[in-house]
Amino acid sequence: MSITEINLTSFTTVSAPLLPGLFVPVSPEVPAPGQVQTRPTIFIDRDGVINQNRKEHVLNWSEFQFIEGSKKALALLKQAGYQVVVVTNQATIERGLLTVAQLDQLHRQMANEIEMAGGQVTAVYYCPHRPEANCDCRKPRPGLLLEAASRFQIKLGDSWFIGDHLTDLEAGLAAGCKPILVQTGRGQMAAEELQGLQPGSASVSRLALKFGPSVSLRLPVKADLLDAVEFILANR
Repeated sequence: MSITEINLTSFTTVSAPLLPGLFVPVSPEVPAPGQVQTRPTIFIDRDGVINQNRKEHVLNWSEFQFIEGSKKALALLKQAGYQVVVVTNQATIERGLLTVAQLDQLHRQMANEIEMAGGQVTAVYYCPHRPEANCDCRKPRPGLLLEAASRFQIKLGDSWFIGDHLTDLEAGLAAGCKPILVQTGRGQMAAEELQGLQPGSASVSRLALKFGPSVSLRLPVKADLLDAVEFILANR
């Protein structure tokens, strides 16, 4: 039986009225406060990485479609001793398209499905704000990753962040993680921007300004989540 603990994090923002959300499936592997977490962690974006990205947003379980190989990838991570933390922007909350309870139910069903396939999700952190809210929790800012690292005693330098957008890479780098871009979801366009095939990208310019002009040459680009996980396991 899967029961959920729904909490609001203590992470605060100046200009946005909503707090970032946290969904935590009850698990004996969640450490007690102050307990050192030694398991390596993989942060993963949701839409376009675990499930298909939809232009109209994923608003219910019938619209949630796992990308081929993603459940297998998550099972491989559990078998290898990694914990998984999902980090996702969900402006559907502030836009009034979903309630917090509906989003938590969606994540409950996602976590259950992943468990049945042999994987496990330690937590799902989500930003409920629109881009114009200028909050600290929406990627490309690293707020949610830093909050997760504090709660679960995660060593960010030993962690990976897998995403399908340049904002995911930027958030991962800002938090001190090792980012990987996958070409599912919006990833193909992001890969082209990263490789200079679509010049003038604001995200690429920010990456170069913050992390050096050669950053795009150092970031691995993989076909999908399974390919990224196999790369991580081969280079652990």
